[in-house]
Amino acid sequence: MEIEVKRNQEGSKISLSQRSYINALFRRYGFEDLKPVSTPIDPATRLSSIDSPQSTMDIAQMAKVPYQEAVGTLMYAMYAMLDT
Repeated sequence: MEIEVKRNQEGSKISLSQRSYINALFRRYGFEDLKPVSTPIDPATRLSSIDSPQSTMDIAQMAKVPYQEAVGTLMYAMYAMLDT
C-alpha cells in the first residue's frame, strides 16, 4: 500500500494520504465517474424487493460487479490510515 507523506516545515506538520491507492481502486472497479455525496442514500429510504434487479439480464449484470470486494478494499484503506 502506497502512503504519500507531505511535510510542511513552516507549520511543523506532516500529513499522510492514500490518494494514489484509492484512485487505483476506483479505476479497478470502474468508479472513476462517481460523484461525491455526503450520504449515498437518504437514511429514511425504505428498500424492498421491488428495488432489486428484476430481469435475469439485470441479475447477471449485477453479479459481475464486485461491490463486496470494492467496499472491503476501501475499508481496508480507511483502517490502515487509522493505524498509522
